[in-house]
Amino acid sequence: MGKSTIFIERGLRPISRWMLPGVRMKQLIVKKNGELEAFDKEKLLEKINGHVDDEHKAIKIVEDIEKEISSRFEQFYPNTDNLRDILEKHLRLNEKDSLKK
Repeated sequence: MGKSTIFIERGLRPISRWMLPGVRMKQLIVKKNGELEAFDKEKLLEKINGHVDDEHKAIKIVEDIEKEISSRFEQFYPNTDNLRDILEKHLRLNEKDSLKK
């Protein structure tokens, strides 16, 4: 098993940050197969660009999502469902802001 890949068995998660040097706990996402993957801003930006016309807005949404993940998930790793819910929330907030203008 490489340094960048950790498998989570039956919901157990690594309890110390030294397991992945240079990667903070809150920057990891639990994939559906239980594997931990580093939070990828570029991947998220590609998904958002399909929903938002302005690239500056898309970058702001990614930054807002990253801030929310950092503040909400300090005791455990967020999973892909958590990330999808946060993404949908921020896309809806962006739509409301666009309608106000």
